[in-house]
Amino acid sequence: MYAGKQHKFSRTWIKELRKYDKFDGVNGNPEQSNIKDTHNASAGLFLRLSSGGRMTFFVRGIINDGDPGRTQSTWTVGNAREMYLDDARNIAQMFKNYLAKGLDPIKARLKDEAKTTIDSILNDYLNSRKLKPNTAADYRKHIERLDSKLRTKTRVENITQEDIIKEHERITAANTPFMADKSLKMLNILFTYALVKYKKANSQAPLLLTNPVQIMNTDKRWNVNGGRSRRKKECIDTSDIKVLLNALEQLETYTDGIKHIHTTSSAAVIASHFFRFLLFTGWRPEEVVKIEWSQVSEDCSDITWNDEDAASKLKNALPYYRFPLNNEAKKVLLSIKNYKFDSPWIFPANNLESHFKQNPTLYIEALEKLTDKRYTAGIYRKTFQTYAEECKINKDTIKWLVFHTQRTYSVESGYIDKSRESFRKESQMIADYILYHAGRLDRLHTSGGFTIDSELDQSILDTAMRRATKTGEKYDEIINKWTRLGLLLESYKDDEITIADFKSLYFQK
Repeated sequence: MYAGKQHKFSRTWIKELRKYDKFDGVNGNPEQSNIKDTHNASAGLFLRLSSGGRMTFFVRGIINDGDPGRTQSTWTVGNAREMYLDDARNIAQMFKNYLAKGLDPIKARLKDEAKTTIDSILNDYLNSRKLKPNTAADYRKHIERLDSKLRTKTRVENITQEDIIKEHERITAANTPFMADKSLKMLNILFTYALVKYKKANSQAPLLLTNPVQIMNTDKRWNVNGGRSRRKKECIDTSDIKVLLNALEQLETYTDGIKHIHTTSSAAVIASHFFRFLLFTGWRPEEVVKIEWSQVSEDCSDITWNDEDAASKLKNALPYYRFPLNNEAKKVLLSIKNYKFDSPWIFPANNLESHFKQNPTLYIEALEKLTDKRYTAGIYRKTFQTYAEECKINKDTIKWLVFHTQRTYSVESGYIDKSRESFRKESQMIADYILYHAGRLDRLHTSGGFTIDSELDQSILDTAMRRATKTGEKYDEIINKWTRLGLLLESYKDDEITIADFKSLYFQK
């Protein structure tokens, strides 16, 4: 089952060993021995197989405290018949860290257990996750609303349900009901993580037996929407698009009645353009707020992105590439450009010294007053992709249009070379779809270059949309085809048109 005293440990291999009652080298059994894990994530882990059938994970090392009399010692990690291999490797790494600091691993771990607090769990949680700096900062902010004594001095296993209820009530009074819920939801994540992650020293017994935050669900103590996000919808319904688009444009001249009683603020102007740009591109809010004017073409029809990281890892990837904008996204940029804000960012903060917030709560709430529905900045991305599917655009193209990085493309898509203008047409189809449901026929442009007259019979548009949904044809191509047929027939001089005549007109180039 292994060669000599070394083996590359795996879950399957450990599971196979557990089938044996003894390790005495008899009847096909492995021999009793100490085996070193050669996996690159082993962290110096060993496995001891005893003749009596015991399986024990352990580490070897010397405490690095400068004592010349120190010799190599062994420290038990746990029972290998019960312990997960990944957990054993994590503990082995922890023990090695203690040794490097000149500490006895068992004693140091017991001491650290006594100091396990909410803050220490938060640090461990953030270190184990690859989070963006802003996300990690938000997590810390939510936990920092908790009482400092509860966070830093109270041992986590001593926190009770009564402590949780009291803290929720305190934050509600000191901040807002919504912020109190956010802090407790984050605390719930940390307790859920600690229930699995933390064990008592030299044991597989969990440090925590229960999650006290669950009392919030049991007693229904959440302030807002049962503790769930206040976002009511994951995608904007097409029946709401008309009201939403009108409200987004009204937001440009929004007055809050408090600070800006009679005049709007630059932040309202920026928020209005920011939300509209998200609606017509489907790009990530956190990336849109960072776009600078230096990336935008002179006519605002393209934006250039730097993706050197993807290019270094993918065959034939481009370090710089241009994203084509549809007509509506272009209009948004031209409009905000006219305000001449003195800032390198397209969407600057009110003080013009940094970029806009990616999820501006104040203007999300202002928009909620105008529409009676809550739309966070993230909902536009999901909406754009959903509408793209309705327009029968393939998935690889959708990924490109909403600015998934190149590394997310499928292998096949790398061999399909579409021109920039082709992508612009696909993007315009989605913009047309939005304008159609918003009743903005005067602004609707098909990718074929044909502009629909606002007086065009609505029944024709409805019929074309139904046909596109049913057959998979593209809406704008249907309109173009029907228009071309109409023009050809109108120019036909004979009074009677046969089937042959009609076909010749239809297939005429």
